[in-house]
Amino acid sequence: MRRGATILLLLSFTLITLAYEEEPAEAVVIQRCVSSNENGARRPSVPPTSCSNSMGDDDCATMFGVSEEIQKQNEDENNSYKVNSTCYNAIGRAVGSQCRSMCALCCEHGELSIRL
Repeated sequence: MRRGATILLLLSFTLITLAYEEEPAEAVVIQRCVSSNENGARRPSVPPTSCSNSMGDDDCATMFGVSEEIQKQNEDENNSYKVNSTCYNAIGRAVGSQCRSMCALCCEHGELSIRL
């Protein structure tokens, strides 16, 4: 099976599975593209707002979204930044690069799609 077809199959399966979930997957402290601030909080080395998702924002939010509570906590620079745990599993490795902003992976661009 070609890589593109495999990714499409994984994406379809993920979206169908997530459609039946009421809550996003568990939020975890960021593991990639990390820098620590003076308080020891783990924050994105490149702000997630500085790059775009190459897949639609709604699709990325469906697969990799976090709760509103976590979004509010992420705004506080004293807190370690959290992302959806799916960003770091097999699905995330397969399609997470298309949702770089949502998974806070802006530092991993080959070609930067910076938002101005």
